[in-house]
Amino acid sequence: MYISSIINEELLWRYVPWIMEKDQALAVRIFSESSLDEATEKLQPDYILEYFSKFPIALQKYLEFLVFQKKLDKEKYHSRLAIFYLDQVQNLKKNPKSSKEAIDNARVSLQSMLKFSSLYNASLLLSKIPEESGLDLETAMLYGRLEHHEKALKIYVHELADFDGAVAYCEFYSKGHDRSYRRKLFYLLLSVYLQSGVKQTNDMVVAAVSLLNSHIQDFDPVKVMEIIPEEWSVRLISPFLIGLSRDSLHTSRNTKLRKNLMRSENIKMKKGYISYTTKPVTITEETYCRVCRRPFNDSNIARYPNNIITHVHCARHKTLCPVTGQLFSVNDGDI
Repeated sequence: MYISSIINEELLWRYVPWIMEKDQALAVRIFSESSLDEATEKLQPDYILEYFSKFPIALQKYLEFLVFQKKLDKEKYHSRLAIFYLDQVQNLKKNPKSSKEAIDNARVSLQSMLKFSSLYNASLLLSKIPEESGLDLETAMLYGRLEHHEKALKIYVHELADFDGAVAYCEFYSKGHDRSYRRKLFYLLLSVYLQSGVKQTNDMVVAAVSLLNSHIQDFDPVKVMEIIPEEWSVRLISPFLIGLSRDSLHTSRNTKLRKNLMRSENIKMKKGYISYTTKPVTITEETYCRVCRRPFNDSNIARYPNNIITHVHCARHKTLCPVTGQLFSVNDGDI
């Protein structure tokens, strides 16, 4: 049981300055225990954050509590925590005494926030990253959140030379979208590899070929053929071409199978229809037309689907029984 549960609010705030001097993490635990739904004004998150703004450790831990534990879906908390992580990284990079490990750990926290939260203000964060900051991956992630995919992929390819990361980027941002969106992302990546006017390294060519040969289903073959360099040999992308042929053959077989199944079903329906409409009718001397009440002199008769038998000339409407007034569809049977 923490202090906040056994003392009143006024007494709590009286001791907070002393607690902050001794242990900022303890202060956060005290405030984290109070119910946000029932909290008074001075125990609301915004009020507490304002007080913690001068205490970095407490501010970070309380923001993490709101975002990760309480899972509050308010943009202001997510943005503030992301900005806190960004400021922390930039301050560490500016300090010559900062260790690489400390900078790397801070960047991991920032990158994790940028990847898994969708509530922060990406444009605001981008505006806080200078061009020569060295935070290329973070910049690419922010472009991704803004759906500026081409800019993001150019960073992965040209700045980071992280080809596996570029593929993972396409995989990540295609989740929850249809096939055309996924193809759009992979085509963008291939276009970045093969972009005219940009010097292509051997590694980029290898990455482009590998992308094609390992993600055959993720490309529109027509578009691919339009942008691949003329000097590429067929042998270079043979797995891609063979895969296309197999896919085309598989699609063709499936199409034929569906057509055969439909044809079989149609034949069954026709047989059933013929069986239904060609049942024999026995005419005797006692059989008479249900309309004119006269006997039949020949075999020219009309039979309705409800088995009403009449002379052909008495059957004026093919879909309306002249005796019962019942209506029939054209598929119910011929007369």
